Amino acid sequence: IVIGHDWGALPGYAMAQLIPNYMTTLVTLDMAHPRSLQFSLKTVWKGRHILTYQLKQRAVAHVKRNGFAHLDEIYRRWSPNWDFEEQETAVVKQAFSHPGRVEAALGYYWSFKADFRGKDERAAKSRAISSAKTTVSTLCIVGDWGGISAKQMAATPAAFSGNYEYTILPNVGHFLHREAPEQFYPLLAEFLDNFQ
Repeated sequence: IVIGHDWGALPGYAMAQLIPNYMTTLVTLDMAHPRSLQFSLKTVWKGRHILTYQLKQRAVAHVKRNGFAHLDEIYRRWSPNWDFEEQETAVVKQAFSHPGRVEAALGYYWSFKADFRGKDERAAKSRAISSAKTTVSTLCIVGDWGGISAKQMAATPAAFSGNYEYTILPNVGHFLHREAPEQFYPLLAEFLDNFQ
């Protein structure tokens, strides 16, 4: 069983391509299959940090500035209905305070150009894995205030040749497992019970 949120879901999709016999199920949170990702003006604006993070030194300084205040901004932008406590991001900020952690996290965003526009064999293999259909039984859970639209989720089944289900949680944003655990965990348990 592999569960991944946002960019943590992408390795899950890759594992489902590379080692499907070692997986019974994949659960992704607020991340559609890479083959079906679509970008609208709304998602580009919401995800504008992806562009600003490409300026590496400035991005690192920006994330660290004012006690990692940028992390609160990201939480509010992607889960605008969530009135989270200060402690919610305090533990994340503590994790980022260790040397090299910000650079490691931003490395995900820095890899986009090489992975999606690169012309070498590694980039070509990455694109092939991302665009292949998933055969592993998958549940995708998104919040209607998150980064993935209902229209996109409805179009996503074409990316799967195995069992595929999706659920959209109302009035919930990107950090749905933290924001609405009372909705998220029963859905997860019900789906996994089918594969016991």
